[in-house]
Amino acid sequence: AKINCNVCLAMAGTSPCPLNVSRRCLSVLESQSRVLSRGYHRTLQSPWLEGRQRQFCDWSTRRADAETVAVVRNQVEKASAHEAGRGKLKGAVNKKADRVSEPDNARNQLLESFAKEVPDLFETGSAIETALHLPLNAGPSSELALKRLVLTLSRRLEDKSDVSWSSKDLALLPLLLQRIGLQDHKLFSGYCEAVRKSLPNFQASDLKTLFRGVEDYRLLHPLEGPALAKLVGTLAKDSTPLSAATLQNLTSAAFSTKSRGLLQPMLKRLVEATEEASNSSPTPPDAIRYAVVASELYAGACGLSTNSLKKHLENATAALSGLPDEDELRPLALSCAAKVYLSAPQETKALVEAAVAKLPSGGLTAPLETSASRHLLIASASLPAKYRAVVADKILGSPSVEEIQKLHPQAATLYLRLLSDLPKPAPTEVLEALARRVLSAAQDAPHPPGVIASAFVGAQSVGTEGGDDIAKEALAMLDSYWGKLTTYDLQALFRSTGDVDQLVKRTLDNMSKMKDLRVQFAAFRHAAVAGGALPVEKLKKQLQTSIARCSKEQELSGAEAILRTFPAALSDEATGLQKDLATSLRARLFDAKLESPLRGNQRPPRGFFKYLETCTERDRYWREARKESAEVSPGDKPADKPVGQGRVTHKEEYTCDVPGVEWHRGMEGWVVSVEEGGVHKRSDYFLARPRLHDDMDEAERQEVMAAIEQSRNAAVRYRQGRLNGPE
Repeated sequence: AKINCNVCLAMAGTSPCPLNVSRRCLSVLESQSRVLSRGYHRTLQSPWLEGRQRQFCDWSTRRADAETVAVVRNQVEKASAHEAGRGKLKGAVNKKADRVSEPDNARNQLLESFAKEVPDLFETGSAIETALHLPLNAGPSSELALKRLVLTLSRRLEDKSDVSWSSKDLALLPLLLQRIGLQDHKLFSGYCEAVRKSLPNFQASDLKTLFRGVEDYRLLHPLEGPALAKLVGTLAKDSTPLSAATLQNLTSAAFSTKSRGLLQPMLKRLVEATEEASNSSPTPPDAIRYAVVASELYAGACGLSTNSLKKHLENATAALSGLPDEDELRPLALSCAAKVYLSAPQETKALVEAAVAKLPSGGLTAPLETSASRHLLIASASLPAKYRAVVADKILGSPSVEEIQKLHPQAATLYLRLLSDLPKPAPTEVLEALARRVLSAAQDAPHPPGVIASAFVGAQSVGTEGGDDIAKEALAMLDSYWGKLTTYDLQALFRSTGDVDQLVKRTLDNMSKMKDLRVQFAAFRHAAVAGGALPVEKLKKQLQTSIARCSKEQELSGAEAILRTFPAALSDEATGLQKDLATSLRARLFDAKLESPLRGNQRPPRGFFKYLETCTERDRYWREARKESAEVSPGDKPADKPVGQGRVTHKEEYTCDVPGVEWHRGMEGWVVSVEEGGVHKRSDYFLARPRLHDDMDEAERQEVMAAIEQSRNAAVRYRQGRLNGPE
């Protein structure tokens, strides 16, 4: 039924396949395409694939859709432009595959190439990101690549020398460990140390990804607790002074997690560093960063004192005068004001005035000419009304209607958010002109529903007949957008300060057009909070029908969360309807969870990773043994170790100057060990003859030789019994 052929690249998306592929072949290819299509295309664009195009020609022949075909062809042509035989390579891309196993061969070649390039990928900082895009449950080829990756990772993390790490690799490593299910406490301890050393090199986004990944990593230490507690303990014990930028990134990453209780040691260190910095004289950029950290810690109730907060706000206010006009730190100062304006009103007002002091004044067009001014206006729109009034007095002036009509629709929407609901209302002609500009743009071309919501709220805030007419026009335009509304758009609509009776009526009448169940329940919530009589029976029937039709767990869970956040002070009718809907919704959510298909296992078999953990321990033992043998001179012997009760064993160690030949303490013999590409390859063990002491008499020598011969015969009989059965 309209299945495109996944075998022939040239025929993709055209007439039926001339190869007459069977139905079973098509089903196999379709299942393989789902597995391969997600990660391979992104991996193909990675820089480490340049120069290895021929390894991926077979893979590129199996992509089905025409758009992906064009992308693959362009990528191969770009990478092979500097090589000879370009025509031959293009022919290889367009050739027809006649075997079903070609996707498997291409996948194996890709994983083998990745296994060979693991050391180079770690040097370039793209090893973990590339590994996350690969199919890690693809059989022996993926197991070899993962073994090479984990062993190389273990050696780099446990290397005491200064190994350079990419912040991207460190940020994504917990995601990889959680995906494959590897649990090694020594490896994670080395990872925590690497994060501690590389902390100044992290960007804010990478550090947030790191903390969230470590929080999701299910590694539990019997004494140190979860993985996040281990990382936090390592960072909290470090006494190295933190710079203002590092402190800001670390604070932002700490507040991006949910396990606030595990972060207490690190938050305590951040508070101490912020308290200490309040008595210093930082540079202007650092003063603003310290103010951002202080506002986040104070708003998060982490124990920062009010005096320290006020000192940091005063330092930031003084530093803003020394910053250039185009500095990107000015919007950060406004973000501080939005968080702590209730605790330090005077300092916050002075900070806002200093931040917007260099905004161009005298019109609405001048502040939009530079990116720094635009970012400052965007940050100002989220401030409380009394601080937005400071910005409005600075930039407003007396704009004409012609100037407003020339504004971009997004700029007009921004000014509507900035000028609506001020303590001293903006001129009515300005608000009406802005709302008409937004609506005219929405009529000419499709715009997001949030733009029309902003025009409705801005028009209602005018309080004139012209504003009411514009609000009615905006509501009429929403008739074609009810199916595209989101919960955020509904929240913006119901922020109106005017009469919302017409809005509630239109929302309830058009509830059947809303496609998302969460939007329907958000509409019910806003209508119940707005007050007034509700059509209970009609609402109940409509929402019960939507619940019965919905089968998506995400929508059902979101709707149930909206019901749980209903305010307590509602009418009896709304409260009763809420309880009835909650019962039906939870029952449907339970059924949807049972009916949902099982997700495929995205990680390799657990037995393989038990083996891989053993290989990591063995590799760690061999590296420690080599280090000990390098420190001990050839004539020295290790100290005797007690074994058992009252017994002492004398295990001698020897060294050899031949590379690759080592003495095995357990076997008490020589073994040849050669490392090739990160993998140890060993031959048989060469056992030495037993050493008979010179002070033995002949009878004792005969007894020892007889015991050795009897032991060897018993070993031979045991091996034969295992091969031939119980006899």
